[in-house]
Amino acid sequence: NTYTATGNYVDTLQNVAGCDSIVTTNLTVNPLPTASVSNNGPICTGDDAIFTITGTAGATVTYDLGAGNQTTVLTGGTSVIIVAVATSTQTMTLSLVDDGTCSSPLSLTSTVTVSGAPTASVSNNSPICSGSDAIFTITGTAGATVTYDLGAGNQTTVLTGGTSVITFTGATTDQTMTLSQAVIGSCFTTLTSTSTVVVNPLPTVSITTPPTAVDTMCVYNPAITLVGSPASGTFTGTGVTGATFDPAIAGIGSHVITYTYTDANLCIGTATVTIVVDGCAGIQEATLSGVELFPSPNDGHFVISGLEEGTTFRIYDSKGKLVLTDVVDSDPTKVSLSKIESGIYYLHAKKDGVEGRVKFLVAK
Repeated sequence: NTYTATGNYVDTLQNVAGCDSIVTTNLTVNPLPTASVSNNGPICTGDDAIFTITGTAGATVTYDLGAGNQTTVLTGGTSVIIVAVATSTQTMTLSLVDDGTCSSPLSLTSTVTVSGAPTASVSNNSPICSGSDAIFTITGTAGATVTYDLGAGNQTTVLTGGTSVITFTGATTDQTMTLSQAVIGSCFTTLTSTSTVVVNPLPTVSITTPPTAVDTMCVYNPAITLVGSPASGTFTGTGVTGATFDPAIAGIGSHVITYTYTDANLCIGTATVTIVVDGCAGIQEATLSGVELFPSPNDGHFVISGLEEGTTFRIYDSKGKLVLTDVVDSDPTKVSLSKIESGIYYLHAKKDGVEGRVKFLVAK
């Protein structure tokens, strides 16, 4: 018979002569010893890696920490193995447990992960122009929490994927970030890194011609030259060509003229002026002395006399709309406006340095 449990067992044996013998067996079955291992990981570089083996009290356990087999006794059912000042990951393997009566093979491992001290550094987008965003990029150990100060007290950010971007919106003065600590798990590093974004001021820009914030011109006035400071900037706006504003091209209404200047730091400053273009139909102006337009009324075909050759003249309707710009090629000079409608029109020109106009009627 086969017995696997502790107890008293009675067996009857019979010989060839038919006689019986009774055998009594007192059997004790000892349990197999046990062992398991745990640890204090993860830890930081320089900390102690601690392995705790627990199991059958008094049993001897064979283990390996990478330098060959060693043994320890589970006094009270426990044994603590310490790898002091660990600088790399430590793995313990249990191979055998023996209590002096029975032994049991093992195949258990336990690993303490040793993490290096977290790192962090900071860079920026310096220099920038006043009003732009100051951008700081912190890089280092992925998952680490970094403490930083931008002048308003400590704040923290997590380096997700090893990076965190901190933006100071609309900076008008230099901005400095100071890093003081990086932490991951129980590991930390004291930091003293600083990074400064230099903020350059915007250039001071003005429009000196026309000199007022709002200037008024008649639609038939000659074009004016725009002047900005500092020089070498760019004018934009309706009626602007290069550095010239032409009220006839702009048309009646309010027009915002912008002057843009970029300095050596690539910072941009702007200035604006509003020019109001008026039809000036009811404004009394100087007449063109010695200049005649005939016949009046006419059908759009007429003659101008009294203007020197090379003089530029313009024809406007009663609403100030430019109808014609031309140059006198002879005195007198003929003009044909066959497509204009009936109504009041004005001839504008300059004679002897005086701007004036002549009113005439087209009747078809």
